[in-house]
Amino acid sequence: MRKQKQWLALLVSAAFLGGCSGGSNDATPLTSLVGGGVSGLAGSGLILSLNGGADLAVGANGTFIFPTGLASGTGYTVSVKAQPVVPHQTCLVTNATGTMGDSAVADISVACTTNNYAVRGTVAGLTGSGLALRLSSSVSLQVGADGDFAFPGQLASGSNYNVTVSRQPQTPFQTCVVANPTGVIGGSDTNITVTCTTDMFSVSGTVTGLTGLGLVLQLNGQQDLPVSTDGTFVFPNRLPRGTQYTVTVAFQTSTYREVCGLANATGTGGTANVTNVKVTCGVVSGFVYRAHSTGEISKLGVHPTTRALLPLGVAAAKAGDFVQRFIVAPNGAALYAVDMLNGGIRAFSVEPSKGGLTAIGAPVSTSPPSSASDAVVHPSGKFIYVFNIGPGTVSLVSVEAATGVLRFERDVATSLAANGYAAIDHLAISPSGSHLYVLNYAYGDPTPPTVTTYAIDSVTGSLAQVATVDAQNATGLTIDPLGRFLYLRRKMVDASVAWADVAVYPYSIDPATGAVTPTNVNTTVLHNSGDRMVVHPSGRYAYILAHWLDASDKRIDVFSIDPLSGALTANGTLLVPQTGSTEMIMDSRGEFVFLMNRKLPGTYDTSQVWCDGSTVAISGAGPSEGQLLGPGNGCAIWAENTRMIALVE
Repeated sequence: MRKQKQWLALLVSAAFLGGCSGGSNDATPLTSLVGGGVSGLAGSGLILSLNGGADLAVGANGTFIFPTGLASGTGYTVSVKAQPVVPHQTCLVTNATGTMGDSAVADISVACTTNNYAVRGTVAGLTGSGLALRLSSSVSLQVGADGDFAFPGQLASGSNYNVTVSRQPQTPFQTCVVANPTGVIGGSDTNITVTCTTDMFSVSGTVTGLTGLGLVLQLNGQQDLPVSTDGTFVFPNRLPRGTQYTVTVAFQTSTYREVCGLANATGTGGTANVTNVKVTCGVVSGFVYRAHSTGEISKLGVHPTTRALLPLGVAAAKAGDFVQRFIVAPNGAALYAVDMLNGGIRAFSVEPSKGGLTAIGAPVSTSPPSSASDAVVHPSGKFIYVFNIGPGTVSLVSVEAATGVLRFERDVATSLAANGYAAIDHLAISPSGSHLYVLNYAYGDPTPPTVTTYAIDSVTGSLAQVATVDAQNATGLTIDPLGRFLYLRRKMVDASVAWADVAVYPYSIDPATGAVTPTNVNTTVLHNSGDRMVVHPSGRYAYILAHWLDASDKRIDVFSIDPLSGALTANGTLLVPQTGSTEMIMDSRGEFVFLMNRKLPGTYDTSQVWCDGSTVAISGAGPSEGQLLGPGNGCAIWAENTRMIALVE
C-alpha cells in the first residue's frame, strides 16, 4: 500500500511538472502519465503499446509507466503488441481504454497466463496391431492405424516432453521409431512423427560336400534357390518376423546316390536373421527308413565314411497304422512294412539312387485286425512269412517276380500262440532258406512257449514241421547269420515286466534237418531287458539292446560267441542315453549299429550335421575287436515315437 501511494504520488508529481511551461504566463495543457500493473508474467519479450505508438518492454511482474504523458481530454488505449515467449504466454489488458483527465491513469491491469499445447503427431507405415505410445512415462495412448494421433490433455509451454513406444505392434511384428521424441513445449502443438516398418528376417546357411549339379533348395514351399557349389546361400525374399520357416530340398543332384540333407531347417523367425541352416551333401552308402507312430515313413542317408545318418525327409506318406516290423528284400529292391493294427503287410519299391519309396499294389491282409506282429522274407525273395498273433497262424505271402506285388496264399502253420500281446521276435529263417523257426509265445497266453522248426519247400513256400522244443519261456529269438545257432531270450521274471534281466539260451542247429538242440550254456545279462539281439555277420559277436526306464537299462551289452557251443562271453557294455529305443540294426559288413527313438538333447556332438539318428561304430581289429566305439554320431531328437527301422544298402 505504501509503494502504491508512492507510485501515485509520483504520477501526480509527474503530471504537475508536465503541465508547467517553464515560468511563462501562457496556459499550457496539463499532461499526465499512463501506467498500471503486470501480474503472472513468466516469459520474456512482453511489449505493451500506448495508442498504437509508444511501446514499452516489460520484463517482470510489477508496475509499468509509459514515459510519454497525454494531455487531458486525450483518449488512450493500452494493448499487447508482443506476447511473452519462453514460455509462451497470453497477456490480457483490463481497463485498457479511457480518456485522460487532470490526473495520471494508474489502474490498467495486465494479467498473463502460460499457454497449454497438445502433444500430437502422425503415424505412418502401421500395419500391425497393438501399438502403444507413452508420454513422459505417465500417459499411454493406443494407436490402431496410420494418421494423426494426440495424447489426452495438454502440457504448458516450457514443459519437457518425451514420447516413447511402450509396445510394438504385432501381427505382423513391426518396429516403430519416434522421430525427435523429446523436447520442450513451445508456442504450438507438437508434430511428432512415428514411422513403422515390418520386422523381416532372411534365411541363410551353408552347403558342404556338394559335388553334383541340380540341387535346388526351397523355402516354405515357394522360394526356389538353385545351389551349384559349397558355401553360403541366402534366400532372396525376406519373411515377416514371427513367420515359421522350413527349408527343404526340392531337387537333389543328378549324381547317383548323392543326397543333401538338412539340419536346423525349421523354426520361427525372430528379430535376427536365420543363418544356421546346414545343408550337407554326400554320396551315401545306403538308406535307413523309420516308421513314425503316425505310420509315415521317413528316410535317412548313410554317410559313406562315418555311417552317421543324414535326414532326407518323408519317403512315403503311409506305411500302416501300427508298424510292428520292417523287412527288406534280399536284393534291397523292396521294403515291407508289417501293419499290426490292420493285420497285413505293405510293399514299397526302393529307388536305388535317392532312396525314394513307391507303394507296390495294395496292402495284403493276412489275418484279422491287431494280429500281424512279425515277418521274415525268404533269401530267394519269393516268399514272406507273417506271424499272426490273433488267430495263432503263420501266413504265406508270395512276391510276384515281375512286379513285386504281394499276394496272400494261405496259412501254412496254425495252433500257435494267440490272443495275447505280441512278442518282439517270433520268426527266424536259416541263411540258406531251408528252414523256418517259429517262437510260439505271446504275453498273456498260458501255453508254455515252444520253438517249432519247419522245412521250407523252395518252390511253393509250404512248411513241413520238423520238430518242436521247449522254449524256456522265451520272449524272442535270433538266428546266427552263419546258420550254426538259434538264440532264445527269456526275461528272468514275469515277461510283462519290461525292465527285467534277461537270460540268453543258445541252441545248436543241425545243418541237415534244421532241428535245434539246447547247449545248456545259457547266459544271464543283468540290467538288460533283451528287447533286441543282433549277431555280427562274422558270427563272432552278439549285441543285446535294453531300453527301459532305469538309467542302467538303457544299454547295449556286447558278447563274444564260442564257435562250438554258441555260449556268450561278456565283451563290454555301451550305455546309450536314449528313451524307449526298441530297435537296433546292423549293416551287412558289421561295421556299425544304428539305433532309433527319442534321443535326449545334448546326448551327442551337436556340431554333427549328419544326425537325426544314432550310429555307433564297431571295432574291427585289435584287442577291442567287436566292441562298440561309443558314444556315436547323431544330434537330433525324435519328435515322436519311432516304431521300427530298416536299412537298405
